[in-house]
Amino acid sequence: MRVLELARELKLLQVGTISVDGTRLKANGSKHRGVNYQRSGQLIKQLEEEVKELLRQAERADSQGEMDPARLPEEIAKRQALKAKLEAARQQLEERHRQEFAAEVAQYEKKKEKWENNDRRGHQPKPPASSGPDPKSQSNLTDPDSRIMRKSKNEAFAQAYNAQLAVDADGSQLVLGAYVSQSSADNNELEPMLAAVSHNLGQKPQAVLADRGYINGPIIEQIQSQGIEAYVALSAEAYERRP
Repeated sequence: MRVLELARELKLLQVGTISVDGTRLKANGSKHRGVNYQRSGQLIKQLEEEVKELLRQAERADSQGEMDPARLPEEIAKRQALKAKLEAARQQLEERHRQEFAAEVAQYEKKKEKWENNDRRGHQPKPPASSGPDPKSQSNLTDPDSRIMRKSKNEAFAQAYNAQLAVDADGSQLVLGAYVSQSSADNNELEPMLAAVSHNLGQKPQAVLADRGYINGPIIEQIQSQGIEAYVALSAEAYERRP
């Protein structure tokens, strides 16, 4: 922040056009440590049964003196620790679902209001239906905040974060904003990035440049309604036909 303030004082920074891009950063966890909502519930029940059986064995060992009394408590503790991790993963997936459902409800309310203000023309928006978390939704036991994503179709999937960056495209190339997203795609990231830049600079940029990964009609319309020109590529140069 201080660097940006100093650059503005020295007239090295003009809040005009910014350029936005993202990259994937590997998380501190393996994709093989992921567990989905349905499977975590099954594993918790399995661990509960195993703990009960180990407790029964511990009682027999204590009464008959047949087994090492220190080994069974260690095995029970391991299973209880894994059960606690699985329960935390399920709680995180449930909270994620609540947040996503709340966002869907808010979007539905906006669409409904627009439909009613438009004399109920067109199809009536349908309210979102919630049946709980998707059984296949995943959480990582090592790095639960990360998500499974990949850089491109030619890259393998991995536990990662989507790091977003905005720079001044008018000459200084100074970094104006940065944050880390859990979304695997970039098409919802323009609006939060512009908000981050506006917060850092105290004013909105005049225009934003982005590649085709940021194509999102409603978001681009909303950005332009704020007086910000959005220049988003429609296709990669590598796919353009050449005469």
